[in-house]
Amino acid sequence: MHDMHMWFFLPDQDVVERFHQLLTQGRDGSWKAVAGQDLPYRDDEGKEANFKYRLQPMPDQMLDIPILRQDQLPAPGTAALPNMFTIHTHPFTTLPPLESHVHPKLSFWKRAVN
Repeated sequence: MHDMHMWFFLPDQDVVERFHQLLTQGRDGSWKAVAGQDLPYRDDEGKEANFKYRLQPMPDQMLDIPILRQDQLPAPGTAALPNMFTIHTHPFTTLPPLESHVHPKLSFWKRAVN
């Protein structure tokens, strides 16, 4: 569905605001203006930084496609039970944030080209 341009990852609001601020304060408003002022790839301890995202459907997409999320893992050797899952539907506001090492600028770039 991602490759079909049905949704994208929207970074946290503070990340969106920071990128917007950097772009609007840049000399020419281009990506080059923020290249050296980026969010860190590593945290203070040198570990790879993680970023939080929300699944954002593209306009008029995924209206009839739910997402099934497994909230609990069954004990080893036992079957999964229905109450271990949650069904999330458009606009996916009940889906918790996703955490990823993927840098927000890649999310912005992917959204811009699609």
